[in-house]
Amino acid sequence: ELRRFSGHTGSIKCLAFSADGKRLITGSDDKTIRLWDVHGGREVQRFSRHTAGITALAFVAETNQFVSASKDQTARRWDVRSGLEVEAYDAQAGAVLDIAVARDGKRLASAHFDMILRVWDMEAASELGQCVGHKQMAGAAAFTPDGAFLLSAGQDQTLRLWDAATFKELACTTCHIGGVNALSISPDGKRVVTAGADKTLVVSALPTV
Repeated sequence: ELRRFSGHTGSIKCLAFSADGKRLITGSDDKTIRLWDVHGGREVQRFSRHTAGITALAFVAETNQFVSASKDQTARRWDVRSGLEVEAYDAQAGAVLDIAVARDGKRLASAHFDMILRVWDMEAASELGQCVGHKQMAGAAAFTPDGAFLLSAGQDQTLRLWDAATFKELACTTCHIGGVNALSISPDGKRVVTAGADKTLVVSALPTV
C-alpha cells in the first residue's frame, strides 16, 4: 500500500486520475466530489453542488476541468483551480448513470435512467441530440478516440454503436447473459471490453457499420 485517502462520509462510487497522474477526483454517496493531491495524500478541494450521490466522473482533456454525474438528474462541469461550477447539464430524465467526454472536449454524452443517451455541446450546455434504442436503462457510455462514434451498454444485455453526429444507431449486439454494467474502448479504437452481470468480461472488435 502506497497511500490511503480518507474524508468521504459515504460510499465512494467513482474516481478518475488527471492526465498527469498528480490529481485524483472521487465521487461519493455523500453528495460530494473531492480533489486529492496524489503524492501528498491530502484533500485539496471539495465540490458540493450536487443534491444526491455521485455516479461518474471524467476529466476534460487538456483543461483544468472535469465533469460529474449524479443521481440528482444532472451532470456538472467544474473548474479544478477555482473549485467553482462552470456549467450544468440538466435533462430532468432521471439519474445520470454514466458520462463520456469526447477527446476534443467539445461534446459530452450522458446516460440516463430513462434509457436514453444524450449528447451535449459542452460550452453551450445545449442538448445536441438523443440516442434512443435501449429497452432497459443504459448505464455505460464512451466515445471512440476519434469522436465519430458513441458506444453504449445497458441492462437490456446489448452493446450499441451510434453515429455521434446524427445520433442514429448503426449496430447492436448482445454480448452478455444479463445486463452490461461497464464498457471501455481500447486507445486504438479497435476493441471494446464489456463487463456483465453474468460475471464475465468480453473483449470484442468494435462493431462495424
